Amino acid sequence: NIYYEKNIGEGDTPYNTKSKGLFYKYSHGPAKFFSLDVRTERYNRASSPQMIGMLQKRALEEWLIENRSDDYVKFIISAVPLFPDTKDVFFYPVGSPEDKWGGYCEQRLDILEFIRNQNIRKVVFISGDVHVSFVSKLQYDNQDLGIYSIVSSGFTWPVPGLQRFNFDWKNIPES
Repeated sequence: NIYYEKNIGEGDTPYNTKSKGLFYKYSHGPAKFFSLDVRTERYNRASSPQMIGMLQKRALEEWLIENRSDDYVKFIISAVPLFPDTKDVFFYPVGSPEDKWGGYCEQRLDILEFIRNQNIRKVVFISGDVHVSFVSKLQYDNQDLGIYSIVSSGFTWPVPGLQRFNFDWKNIPES
């Protein structure tokens, strides 16, 4: 991340000075960013698998509370989409759920419920990895709180990407 490399010593610092994690935060104008490390802290061999470690999850929650003001758009960057989940189609398998948030449903729900219970608005998840681009919105019943997911993958992928039918649009995480 060019911004991180250029500016990390000039204000914001990584949360993870004592862990192997690679998560960090930064700001740009009215936008706040928290970049998750969803690669090095995964643990799926437990009764409650985790995509991110407890220190990182706590740092994310603290960051959300610190920036809860509606004056800020809060972007959470994840290498893989938070929602919707991918699904295999008979002629186009999309891989293991352990490589996406769909393999870590309990922790994903914890994060979404934290946002909902704290009534934190203007939260947008940014991700890639699925070789297609789209925007989706998680809307809670009887609440005007919405959480967005923007997925943008490479523009020059040389083979056909996933299609609408490769995503589970009806099974968005529920509270």
